Amino acid sequence: MKLSRMFQSKADAFREAVRNDDLPRMERLMQKKGYEFFFEILSGEYVADITPRMATLLIDKLDDAALKRWQMKAGSQQTVIDSMLGQSLYRNRLDIAELLMEKGGTDFNQKSGGWFLSRVIGSNFDDAVKLRMMKQMLARGYDKMQETDLSLQFAVDKKFAGAVDLFAAIGLDLHKNNEQLL
Repeated sequence: MKLSRMFQSKADAFREAVRNDDLPRMERLMQKKGYEFFFEILSGEYVADITPRMATLLIDKLDDAALKRWQMKAGSQQTVIDSMLGQSLYRNRLDIAELLMEKGGTDFNQKSGGWFLSRVIGSNFDDAVKLRMMKQMLARGYDKMQETDLSLQFAVDKKFAGAVDLFAAIGLDLHKNNEQLL
């Protein structure tokens, strides 16, 4: 063991493994117990530095046993993936967002789906990329999403006409509240 790592906290080790794209070290960390990992994984700050390879490792290897060691509930892999996706949208990490949308299995037709739509609308991605991502999010439906009206309002505020057209095409009422949006 390197002397510099001898007194390193688990949280620092996690961040260093992500920053250095050290997959073998992350796999070893996934075998260790520690409440610190719970905070690191859900705070999402590591997403700023994560590579697609490291994100794939976390998606593929964060099983119930690792979650339990990290003081998380078994079966909460999707919570971690959704957290990573939200952070990648917030941090304008298109490479990670696309990877997570492809491999992550997030069901956007749920209560938090409108929140994800707003994150895409607010990102710095090109409008064509935003529309593609939004269409992918809406592909399985939107009837259970909450806050779609807020997403629509956000698209209007951002002058994102393509998103407004998409919302109109799926049937959101642009004329409600005395045509306030228009």
